[in-house]
Amino acid sequence: MDFRIREESIDVLPEYGRVPIVLEVKSRFRVEPVANGLGGIQLVEEPVDPPYIKDYDHSGGPERWTWKSGTSRGGLSSLRIGSESASAEPLSPFMARG
Repeated sequence: MDFRIREESIDVLPEYGRVPIVLEVKSRFRVEPVANGLGGIQLVEEPVDPPYIKDYDHSGGPERWTWKSGTSRGGLSSLRIGSESASAEPLSPFMARG
């Protein structure tokens, strides 16, 4: 499998907007200490009643990331598999090269 991680311009954000990010939430994880915290913690899954829809696209999609995260002065760290985009994360403007 051919994959690459690279820095990209924010001009590619509309490409990520083609993939919907809408999830049905049916459960959540609760953190519980083990042995009063001395044994670490465990995650306990519990149902959500009623289930609900979490729509990350309702605010306009990734094109609005520049407004929310300050990427207008930065860029993206992206994962590509072959020629397809698989993931992107905003880079801090302080970390951007150039």
